[in-house]
Amino acid sequence: MPLQARSLTGSQSDSKPLASSQPIGAALGRKRNALLQFLFTFVSNWLLFGIFFVQGVILARCLGADGRGEFGTILFFPRDLLLYVGMMGATEVITALAGRYRASSGQLRAAGLRLGLLTGVLTIAVAVALAVVFLIPTGKGALLGLVALTALFLPLEHIQIVVSGVDRGRGDFFRYNLNRLFFGACFPLLLAAWFGFGGSSLWPGHDLEQVCLLFLASRVIGLIPTLLPHSRDAGEEGRSLENRKGGAVQLKATELLGIGRGYGWSMLASECFERLDVLLIVMLASFTEAGNYFVAIPAATLVTLLPNAAALFSFNAGNNPEFRPRPSRVLLLLLSALGLQALVGMGLWLVLPPLIATLFGGGFEMSIAFALWLLPSCALKGYLQFVDSFLKGRGYSMLGVWTRLVAIVVMLASVWFLFPSLKLFAIPAGALIGQSLVALVLSLFCLQVGPLGPRPTLEHEEAGHD
Repeated sequence: MPLQARSLTGSQSDSKPLASSQPIGAALGRKRNALLQFLFTFVSNWLLFGIFFVQGVILARCLGADGRGEFGTILFFPRDLLLYVGMMGATEVITALAGRYRASSGQLRAAGLRLGLLTGVLTIAVAVALAVVFLIPTGKGALLGLVALTALFLPLEHIQIVVSGVDRGRGDFFRYNLNRLFFGACFPLLLAAWFGFGGSSLWPGHDLEQVCLLFLASRVIGLIPTLLPHSRDAGEEGRSLENRKGGAVQLKATELLGIGRGYGWSMLASECFERLDVLLIVMLASFTEAGNYFVAIPAATLVTLLPNAAALFSFNAGNNPEFRPRPSRVLLLLLSALGLQALVGMGLWLVLPPLIATLFGGGFEMSIAFALWLLPSCALKGYLQFVDSFLKGRGYSMLGVWTRLVAIVVMLASVWFLFPSLKLFAIPAGALIGQSLVALVLSLFCLQVGPLGPRPTLEHEEAGHD
């Protein structure tokens, strides 16, 4: 059922006047602040990648290729496949509402906490069920206990991501980036401290179990700054969302999930398609081969850093009703993004082989080949993050769903056709073919997008209660 564009009246008359009616100095100040926020977001993405890469090095050194493959398999269903899918569009809904109803960010944070808790608990059940379905037939059912234990992180990370959507929607990228940097850094810091200072000797022979427990602990600690009240919320006390009759609106989790259904379907199609290669590795590869693949993924993902930062802003641009994209301007942006991705990819082609060999050492030689095979598809993945975010902000979140469903079929057919000759390397090759199809179709859609489509807002025919 498509999202309906709805209206909200009452205390939300805080819309800004057009830029043309404001002093030039104020307009320049906003542009300078926007540039600084983008640069800080870009730097934060680099730092997050560095944190993630160092985390991978520590895990590989502590667990070896087999253990790295086991830990990657444990996290695949709850984190890699379902972390964002399980939020069912909650982040995009909260972000869009926070950008449009700025006078009620405190209320939106509370709603985001409840929503993240609900989606996290539901996702645990789905993750464990999928692990049972896929791991037992492949002879890896011994990991199911650790899958169930580690999946308990999902409500914590869902709360962090959804509540942070309020800062992102308001354009407060400084707080948004600081919180996610802290959240991301907790796990590698705990790993380094635990194994570096001999904590692992307290439970010898159970390094994998200790890593899973440290992962859970890092999510508890990392959530703390996100839950701290924002200074701006205190100045908005007493101002809340109101319905058409002037009554206070209670933001129910079920309603927010309902209006975010289009975003949820889009995320489901996107994540299932982009994680399909890892699922095939989990099913077809040994733990050692899977460990090499899990090492290659963050190395190749470096090519997505710039478009990932730009995607945060392209969503807000698409969500802006005053933005009127010209096809010629959109085409120039798309070609520039593709060209930049190609240049970064070529640079990484030269850098990654010596980098992986130096940092990971013996047992991970296959990671270099996997990383080089993954680079082209990761470059297109980064480009699609930018394109997808703009389309979602514009209200056309369903455009990518059908395209990716077709791409999943194309990718599986490609892997089946190429597997006899390329073996496991047929998987990243198939991913590249599928990504190319999606990039072509969504780029054409972008050139056709004009006025705003249906976006998530709230409507209550009956008065709410405090």
